Amino acid sequence: MLNFSIYCGGEKLEREELVNVETPRATSSHVPVPHSDYIDMIEDAFRTVGLAFGEQAHAVAREGKQYFGMAEVVGDIGKHAKWATVAGFRGSHDKSIARELVIGDQVFVCDNLCFFGEIKFGRKHTTNIMRDLPDLIHGAVAQIKSRSEDQAVRYERYQVAQLKDSVVNHTIIQMLRQGVINTQRVEKVVNEYYEPSHVEHLNDNGERTIWTLHNAVTESLKGIGPNSLPRRTIQLQTLLDQATDYALAA
Repeated sequence: MLNFSIYCGGEKLEREELVNVETPRATSSHVPVPHSDYIDMIEDAFRTVGLAFGEQAHAVAREGKQYFGMAEVVGDIGKHAKWATVAGFRGSHDKSIARELVIGDQVFVCDNLCFFGEIKFGRKHTTNIMRDLPDLIHGAVAQIKSRSEDQAVRYERYQVAQLKDSVVNHTIIQMLRQGVINTQRVEKVVNEYYEPSHVEHLNDNGERTIWTLHNAVTESLKGIGPNSLPRRTIQLQTLLDQATDYALAA
């Protein structure tokens, strides 16, 4: 069973409770979309490409003005032994958060969550938002399968690439400098890398790989709110991709 609740933050709601969240009155320049309608549009778009929601979680913040949600992606998509593909959704009534879809995965053994694709719908809440938003959402959802396939290839590389300690240290410093982690999380990353909480984070020979480092970082990021987690984990994978290229070329 996946555990999304540790990431959603805010006030947790059941799916059917979203309809009770107040939507501000529309003006000539801003037409808020009800959170319940927003998630219905996304689920409808999933169906058109052979996908569906599995387990899901929803939350609001700022008295209902901000919405965050996540769902396991099931259906016509590759299944993996170690992780599940997930989709995250967010948006707001107060213009504080752009409506977007983020694609990621959650590792089964530890609930670590990582986002690897961020797709902004790029549409202001003006008069024709309800006409245009479904097509924008469909275009985003249509990318899930290909991006998930790319992620599977990435993780296969992570699980065979090994790093010297000096390169691990350099990579962790770059994570700190680029805002993936802060100083308070460095010790957790180091400890999880050298003594992982789960043997599944090691390769079949019990050796550390970039997959180990990836999970060490995502373990340290548990509890990070949904506003910053996509940015942090997308940047994490940029750094780990570079480290993997270096390791496999050596």
